[in-house]
Amino acid sequence: MKRILFVEDDLMIIRIYRGKFQSESFEVDVAMDGPSAIEAVKKNVPDLVVLDLELPKLNGVEVLKNFLSRPDMKATPIIVFSNAFMGQLVEDAWKAGATKCLTKAHCTPKQLLEIIHGMLASKGLRLAGGSTVELNYSERIPAPEALKHLAQEASSWASTVLSTSSSGGETNRLRGLEADVEAPSQPAAAPSPADPFVNAALALGGGNQTTLIRRVFIDSFPHTLGALRAQLMSATCSGDEALRHRGLSDLYRTIHSITGNAGLAGLKRIAQLASGLEAMVQELHDNPRFVNASSLRTLASAVDGLASVLQTADDPMNDTCPPVMALVVDDDLVCCRAVCAALDRAGIKSVMIEKPETALSLGERNRFDLIFLDIEMPGLNGFELASKLRATTFNAATPIIFVSSLSDFETRTRSLLNGGSDIIGKPYLMSELAVKALTWVRGGGGKASASKPQMRAAA
Repeated sequence: MKRILFVEDDLMIIRIYRGKFQSESFEVDVAMDGPSAIEAVKKNVPDLVVLDLELPKLNGVEVLKNFLSRPDMKATPIIVFSNAFMGQLVEDAWKAGATKCLTKAHCTPKQLLEIIHGMLASKGLRLAGGSTVELNYSERIPAPEALKHLAQEASSWASTVLSTSSSGGETNRLRGLEADVEAPSQPAAAPSPADPFVNAALALGGGNQTTLIRRVFIDSFPHTLGALRAQLMSATCSGDEALRHRGLSDLYRTIHSITGNAGLAGLKRIAQLASGLEAMVQELHDNPRFVNASSLRTLASAVDGLASVLQTADDPMNDTCPPVMALVVDDDLVCCRAVCAALDRAGIKSVMIEKPETALSLGERNRFDLIFLDIEMPGLNGFELASKLRATTFNAATPIIFVSSLSDFETRTRSLLNGGSDIIGKPYLMSELAVKALTWVRGGGGKASASKPQMRAAA
């Protein structure tokens, strides 16, 4: 029997993947932080490692380097789970020797299992009887008992995750969860008939696990959202720097959980928006000087965007992320490139224009999903350009976001009066601009329904 070490700090993701691995006859060791992962390989050298990059106490890159420094693990396949926005961390993982890097929000358990089996087969590992590992594992279907176990685990998560208690209570809760993960497996207790999450899950019978996980995620999200808003208030309204720092840590853990669980549930729009939000909160935590009125407004709008998308969670549009094209206009080439780079991190293609007159001509002939405008430009300023773009056939309703060092109340008022949808103040984090963009194209700006058709650039 082959052994997998799964390094992840989110309990729901641990439970789901651990169940999937065990249903495929793997032995599974779990570690919830970097130091625990390093200790785990000292006890049992795994045949393969699945490693999250964002870990408490020691990040995944350092853990990866430690693993590969061991003579007995130099040939061990290591699959890195990442957030699509953590570009530098992913690059560092590649350089350190990761075998494969996967985006957590877009990789299903089935896909991961197929990759794992393929890696172990190519490594030439053999089963106890001497036969080689089969490649045809994608046809295996978990037994009904596995589905019931998953329902019980999901119910436990739904009732405990994202507590709004004090930081001390949160610490005690996490310690309890760690003990639960590390404890020897016990037969699952029968679910309570009064538990709506378990009853809904069991009612699915032999349905696929993605449907089950999706149902649990949707049913529990109002509680998740309430906790998220409370943590956002705690992180942003406290005048005490230490409390704000701790609040951002709590907020990050919550969003990190949403990203992974939305990916498991197949809710791609929520997963993509949460991925960007997760990266932004991490950067704010590491660079508190960027915690200002503009970034807090972006955070609040993104949280509203998550709620807006979930209102139409059963709409098939939520399972897709259609291509998006943005127009970026700034007479400063460096600033223009910075905006385009941030959009690229969000998976948004862009057209970069330095002259506002050229941008107007382009907007008169092409439809864009999103427009970013500088305010202070020669010739047509941003306000004038926005008004003219609003008068065009193709971009009368396109979200227009002003990017400017002028972010006072008067400027925000003028931006709205001239057809602007939003404003972001300089200096900004790359992740903030990415979240601002995703909130508008994936979350309806945090206000409108997320199921509305997305406009695309004309050829």
